[in-house]
Amino acid sequence: MRPEGTTYLPELAQAVIQRYSFLKFPSADDFQKESQVFAVGKFGDVLSNELSVYGDGTIVAGRCGTEKLEAFIEDLFGMVQGAGYSPATVFEPEMYLESSVIVRARNDLTIAFGAPPAATDLIKLPYRSRRERSIYRS
Repeated sequence: MRPEGTTYLPELAQAVIQRYSFLKFPSADDFQKESQVFAVGKFGDVLSNELSVYGDGTIVAGRCGTEKLEAFIEDLFGMVQGAGYSPATVFEPEMYLESSVIVRARNDLTIAFGAPPAATDLIKLPYRSRRERSIYRS
């Protein structure tokens, strides 16, 4: 929200692109869409995978620790407020975190975690012979 009037999104987007060196950014047509997506940028020494800006929120994704993403968000909002924009908050701001961990193991981890046999069978199904798969499905 800008007290002086409506936000000119291309101007604000250009400031974001320059500050964070985004290689992918919204085209003129994208400003009519629900979200504007910026990708492959950097914040300090950290690569920012994606910044998605919606009318009611922002999503930031990166391959780094939560603290770095929080610092990026703080810097982004500071820059936006410095340009004369203020957040239009109707509700108390919320932050949700999501992490992913990929584990590779030599042994079958479903045995260690005690997965139900039916789940174990489904996981192993693609690795069975064609004959075994047809028996399992019938």
